[in-house]
Amino acid sequence: NHNQALYYLEKAQKLYQLLKNLRGVANNFNNIGQTYFRQHKYLAALLNFQNALSGNAKIQDKFIESVAYRNIAATYLEIKDLDKAFYNAQQALRVAQATNNQIMITSTLNVMAQIYEKKNDFALAIQAAQQSIEVAKPLKAREYIKDAYKVIYEAYHK
Repeated sequence: NHNQALYYLEKAQKLYQLLKNLRGVANNFNNIGQTYFRQHKYLAALLNFQNALSGNAKIQDKFIESVAYRNIAATYLEIKDLDKAFYNAQQALRVAQATNNQIMITSTLNVMAQIYEKKNDFALAIQAAQQSIEVAKPLKAREYIKDAYKVIYEAYHK
């Protein structure tokens, strides 16, 4: 239940703020944003992902930063602002590569592949999806592999 999840995430947010746990605050903004995203409440999701980035500025947690950028990219993709989606995906990929976070790399490459596919740049969509598969296979990250193959399938059938 999304409403119940939001209730508890908001309670947790108040506790993180009370305890001055900046990492918890920033990470929880991502969690709240994901809950709104799943409800298709993209503007609320976007606000929370942006708050995660802002809150992270003080602590410089690269994982939180890459997740927030990836989430922002996915949200802009949903609302069809492809230029902002692409910019934020590039930022997510930059941070994920700098920290060698393979899961974030494959996840972000999948978002980029979807952006390229929506832009009708099928060659780049396939290339990004294939790169994602290369990263995901050693991790046995089946969900990301499946998502990448779905983009490849869509690109070939347009």
